[in-house]
Amino acid sequence: MQRFTSAQLRQKYLDFFRSKEHAIIPSAPLIPENDPSVLFNTAGMQPLVPYLLGERHPLGKRIADVQKCVRTGDIDDVGDNTHLTFFEMLGNWSLGDYFKEDSIKWSYELLTDPKWFGIDPTWLCVTVFEGNEDAPRDEFSARIWSSLGIPENRICYMPKEDNWWAAGPTGPCGPDTEIFYWVGEGNPPADSNVAKEPKKWMEIWNNVFMEYNRLSDGTLENLPAQNVDTGMGLERITATLAGVKSLYETDAFVPVLTLIKETVGEDNYNERSARIIADHLRAAVHMIADGAVPKNVDQGYVLRRLIRRAIREAYKMGYESPITVIIAQKYIEQFITVYESVAKNVEKIQAELSREEERFAKTLKNGLKEFDLIVWLNTDSLGIKKTKEDFIHALNFQSLNFNYANENLISDNSNTITLNLQSEIRNVYFKQFYTLWWITAEIEKLNELLQAFVSREIIQNQVGNIVWLLNQTENSISWQAAFRLFDTFGFPIEMTEELVKERWMTVDRRGFEEKFRAHQELSRTASAGMFKGGLADGGEETTALHSATHIMLAGLRKVLGDHVHQAGSNITPERLRFDFTHSAKMNSEEIKAVEDYVNSAIASGFDTAITEESKDQARERGVEGSFWEKYPDIVKVYTMKWNDGTIYSQELCGGPHVPSSHNMGTFKIIKEEASSAWVRRIKAVLEKI
Repeated sequence: MQRFTSAQLRQKYLDFFRSKEHAIIPSAPLIPENDPSVLFNTAGMQPLVPYLLGERHPLGKRIADVQKCVRTGDIDDVGDNTHLTFFEMLGNWSLGDYFKEDSIKWSYELLTDPKWFGIDPTWLCVTVFEGNEDAPRDEFSARIWSSLGIPENRICYMPKEDNWWAAGPTGPCGPDTEIFYWVGEGNPPADSNVAKEPKKWMEIWNNVFMEYNRLSDGTLENLPAQNVDTGMGLERITATLAGVKSLYETDAFVPVLTLIKETVGEDNYNERSARIIADHLRAAVHMIADGAVPKNVDQGYVLRRLIRRAIREAYKMGYESPITVIIAQKYIEQFITVYESVAKNVEKIQAELSREEERFAKTLKNGLKEFDLIVWLNTDSLGIKKTKEDFIHALNFQSLNFNYANENLISDNSNTITLNLQSEIRNVYFKQFYTLWWITAEIEKLNELLQAFVSREIIQNQVGNIVWLLNQTENSISWQAAFRLFDTFGFPIEMTEELVKERWMTVDRRGFEEKFRAHQELSRTASAGMFKGGLADGGEETTALHSATHIMLAGLRKVLGDHVHQAGSNITPERLRFDFTHSAKMNSEEIKAVEDYVNSAIASGFDTAITEESKDQARERGVEGSFWEKYPDIVKVYTMKWNDGTIYSQELCGGPHVPSSHNMGTFKIIKEEASSAWVRRIKAVLEKI
């Protein structure tokens, strides 16, 4: 089997599906434009939901891409062999075009053909849906796999929880087929499969067949157009084909980890800390490139948490000089030719990381001192509260060949055991705690008792004395203390939790979150000041720009076509920002035509009329509207027309609008650019004469 770099695999994947007449689309930004339910795009299909639900894609029915994704649920697990915060998802979609047969055959071809990935087919195993009371057994997919040469025992029928995909409790859904690769020792035995030995097979690709629509009563109906949605993690397939056990052993991370080791020094280097730094700053580079900035709410909070956690991990390795920009530069070099967002925002990435590290470095040392003081005060100057069971576990008797439950407590090597036990107590349990003299004295007494070959009962009593002392103390710090660490020193609550966990303590997370939610809401209100419909305020300038936005949309649809719809907006007193569905960059003639349309409407002196009607009636009349599902059954329709009956715009809205176009000014588009896949963005102003 050939070895490929991640860049080679990324390109091979796109080239393969280009050869199958798929349009290659750019990755959508990490930050969703019109989905407030999530902070980041977490899967390849997420930006494509409108098209999977039936909306026509401007580039056709076959598309493929590499989507940037961020998942935050596993941040605490980052540093092991498999978990990442940022990853790239390889995906291809059929929007009512090909279905199971072509999808499966092409997956097999890409994976096994020496021209492409060149995997030995005997190292593959697949799963298909076993069927239930709602949907039949997926015999069709099984037959296709069998026709390709996959042995019968390597085609495993699995239940709904393993081989069924759904967008939610209602909506598109259907069975999937998953492809697994052998990761056990040696060659895969002929009788092995993922059902028998799940830990020896790793999933590398998932093909979802959306052929049903689940109704509100739970029943399934066939979709008029069947879709295919596939996903394969680039980092995982790179590690698989490279024959390594860890994602961090691939070319995506090895150069960065090497740089970290050189930076902090080999003697100080810690593999897990280095992996956390490498992962978190990789994610930070792409977050900043896609518009996030460190702050205390929403995407900015996640970004801040990642950056500050990376800085602390460097501190844990004894490195207290700036490190974020050094590491980020490696990722900029890696992705600058892959993603336009990185290429366009190199200086911004460097500036934001440098600014955040400088800001946190000023408070980190003092914050850690404050934390030590908080621990001291919240443990009543005694140490740390633990149960007897926890204490016995901490001593780790069994690892010292010292069985606490064994009647044969005294043995020939008891002196050696005693010394080891004393060392274990000091180094494992008390090293990071305030160990006061009377607790230390009790431990010394335990040591003396062991050396004196006393009875097991006396030993038990002495351990009990130590445990009793520990149990007199508190093992949790208050939410007030945690919030002070956050508000004054910039410690995200997750960092405080990590710190207290190292001290075998807990923190009042619930109390902190109640305070933090109020803090977040205040921050959002202060920073956004958003009115309904993306308006910053209800002032005269903002209102005029809002009305101009409606006319501009009508102009865009007139110039570019009826496929154009609103995809988001933000309007301030100074400018409007408007996102709309369109795949191509507007040329100068198109921009001027839209400007002329808006200015012609303004010059006419149009009036704004407001009517109310049913949503269904408005839709039937062809009234323009976006996000129909968010409107009530009775809607307001704003019509901007001249006294001769000419209608410049007719659109659903919630206001406010100018009553007429007098004194609005001259409309000018100052920028037109890509926002995300198939979405363009306009920034425009009204120039006063």
